[in-house]
Amino acid sequence: MAQAASRVTIREVADAAGVSRQTVSNTLIHPERVKPPTLERVRKVIEELGYRPSNAAQSLRSQRTGAVGFELNATGSATRNAVAFPFVLALSERAVTHGSHIVTFGTGGARPMLSGYEDMVRSQLVDAFILADTHDGDPRLAFLDKARIPYAAFGRLWGRPELTSWADVDGAHGARLATEHCLDAGYSTVGFLGWPDGSAVGDDRRNGWEWAMEHAHHPRGPRATSVQDLAAARVAAQDLLDAVGRGGAIVCASDLLALGVERAAIARGWTPGPDLGICGFDNSAIAEIAGLSSIAQPLHEIADHLLAIVHSRLGGAPPPPSGALFRPVLASRARTAGPAGPHDIHTIPPHPHRAPPAGNQEGDTVARIQRRVLTMAVAITGSLSLVACGGGGFEESSSTSSGASSGSETPRGSATVPTGVALKMLIASSGDAETNAVKEAAAAWGKASGNTVEVTAASNMDQELAQGFAGGEPADVMSRPPGSS
Repeated sequence: MAQAASRVTIREVADAAGVSRQTVSNTLIHPERVKPPTLERVRKVIEELGYRPSNAAQSLRSQRTGAVGFELNATGSATRNAVAFPFVLALSERAVTHGSHIVTFGTGGARPMLSGYEDMVRSQLVDAFILADTHDGDPRLAFLDKARIPYAAFGRLWGRPELTSWADVDGAHGARLATEHCLDAGYSTVGFLGWPDGSAVGDDRRNGWEWAMEHAHHPRGPRATSVQDLAAARVAAQDLLDAVGRGGAIVCASDLLALGVERAAIARGWTPGPDLGICGFDNSAIAEIAGLSSIAQPLHEIADHLLAIVHSRLGGAPPPPSGALFRPVLASRARTAGPAGPHDIHTIPPHPHRAPPAGNQEGDTVARIQRRVLTMAVAITGSLSLVACGGGGFEESSSTSSGASSGSETPRGSATVPTGVALKMLIASSGDAETNAVKEAAAAWGKASGNTVEVTAASNMDQELAQGFAGGEPADVMSRPPGSS
């Protein structure tokens, strides 16, 4: 990581682009004031030189915004973001212990896109990034390395074993827990519904199921695959149901796949739990709504570990010696209570099943999930009341992750939301309907929590955020959805 003194200056950018320093500043903060040809030329020079605004006369700390960027991939329905939203909540809760706050931004691609990161860097909004949805050949790594922007990843950095700034869930261990739980509950056999072969995460979870079946000296159950889609999962479940039969169980690579199995079983007249054990993975809102047993990821511990990496990298420390795997835990509910009926085990009662209108089963499920995600979004607003956004950035402290060593499993961290707090929330809205919906949700949360939330729709998110940070009074909560300005 380069030190501040070696960074390119605004004067060098101005000289290389043949413009004034003010024009460079306007390009970054007020692009609407710069003519398109000039704007394009200056941005090209900024990218080529790897310029990050700084002031050599200031200390490293005074150059920081205290913000860490996190991309929300909003493609498709809320079911595809089952882990993203609670992870943002965990990041927001833990950020305060590292003297930082989280700034989210969105993209609409099937995979993370560089454009959002480039915009955040150009706009001087963040000091570092937390990455998610990592994959082999991920272009963000080379971009951030070239720009000398610190980052840490939720997920292994596939194809780059030399990179160690990551934390991930031990998926194989989680699938073992789920499989062993089903066998212990008395189900005759345990099948597996996973993603198509070649998914590193999916293959890891499948390996855990295979290991558990082998070490239980039990014949390996049937296996099927499905893409991450509810309708496809229902279709894929049919052959599995035939193979395991009543009294069997199915472990799934995700809660969405498990929901597909549940729907297929109900369509046959089977009762999930007594007739068929079902266990998902991620312990998302889907699992809670459907009453599915699932594997809970230690999101708070992972968030704390990643923020600690970013904090230390900004202070000039080297990357950690290795990545960190965190062990998940089982969240047992009535869908795996055993083939003989409810057993004397600790379960969370499922929501009563009510048949939706004919032909709209998936639509009803997704609608309920989206309502649940909205509740999560309000919870994120609450958690951010802990964050002091007007400070001087990442504080130098000895805060480290609890359970950051490889394979660790530690109690979940928590934070207490105060009352009587007046929060400012800045959003990039697509229109009045979205703005009013956010205001209503924030007002409901405020009434229930004893706090108040002032929601403002930004006309130019980048400009208003920059002005807020420059004035020392940024909004407490900031959110930019895909396709917004």
